[in-house]
Amino acid sequence: LTNILRDVSADAAQNRNHIPRELWEREGLAPEDLFSPGRERESWAVLEPLLAEAHENARAAAEYVASLPRRSLRARLFCLTPLLHACKTLSHIEHRRKRLARGSAVRMSRWEVYGLTLVAAPISPSNAAIRAAVEARTLATSRSAHSSPGWSRAAPSGSIKPARASRATAI
Repeated sequence: LTNILRDVSADAAQNRNHIPRELWEREGLAPEDLFSPGRERESWAVLEPLLAEAHENARAAAEYVASLPRRSLRARLFCLTPLLHACKTLSHIEHRRKRLARGSAVRMSRWEVYGLTLVAAPISPSNAAIRAAVEARTLATSRSAHSSPGWSRAAPSGSIKPARASRATAI
């Protein structure tokens, strides 16, 4: 979902659409209308429920990583690293809304990737640190998004609730 949101402008430019039709119809838009002049507010209204769901998915993923046995550091690190990258990408999407609307790429720099990869290793043994790292990134994004004009953080219908994995089902 994060990558779909990250690439939404590039996909639209190539007549590709991965956004549910119901979201477009609710705002009276067609995929080709994405970020057309005068339709920016409606365009973001289409994307907002997906952004909210992506944040919820990140929180659920943090719970999954925390459910892995602490002695399975490699498995935890394997799951945590892309999770932190996804959280940073969501933050970029929301902080660089104008850039996305212009059709420019929303990407992390190489140094951000390296930095997040380095951060993942020392926090991977700690459930509290994992949860805090993901929550800090999702809350920081949520706070800044609320200050943007026209932003409403409605919970998506049918969003997935985090479920705890048992040790028996853990990797």
